[in-house]
Amino acid sequence: MNYSINQNTVVQEGNGSNIIPVGINEDCKLTGWEVKEATNGSIYLWFGFANESGATLSHTEWDVDPDRVTPKAGETQEEATDRKLSNLLQRIKHICTKFVDPDSFVIAATDWKSLCESVCSTLDGYKDDVLKTKVRLKVTYSWNDYASLPNYCPFVETMDIAKADSKLKINNIDKLERAASLATSEVEGSDDTTLPF
Repeated sequence: MNYSINQNTVVQEGNGSNIIPVGINEDCKLTGWEVKEATNGSIYLWFGFANESGATLSHTEWDVDPDRVTPKAGETQEEATDRKLSNLLQRIKHICTKFVDPDSFVIAATDWKSLCESVCSTLDGYKDDVLKTKVRLKVTYSWNDYASLPNYCPFVETMDIAKADSKLKINNIDKLERAASLATSEVEGSDDTTLPF
């Protein structure tokens, strides 16, 4: 194997990726949807969004793994799994019914992969309309500081809804700052005599 760095080695310098920012974003579009497979073999449903300036956002939905679900107080494991599955299906329907007539969006599947394939197939049937429909997106930070759609609805609505009538609101549970930013501002705003070092 040969390693060579010379004048033909192109370095892409810039600010990195162009992600749709945290907040309520106007005039976004669904640009793609696909059933994908992770390196560990897990199947997931991918949705891609873009705004008018070309910034993008990926949204993924993964099957519910009952072994990774933590029940709330007084909830059985089965109830907790059912709750997670219901939330998952609601998020998928919430996205898709902004681009497909809700009366036409009916999916039935016996397994996760079939569900994902059916969702994509349904969106494919309306592709021209889907790609030109503009939506408003609510973007927040995830638990691990990535810009993402919230885990609860509503987070997308069509642009024919007047901004004054929008159901998309930033509320007190929405994470709008990265954890590192919060820690930095706490340290910068503290009196150094109280710091332990």
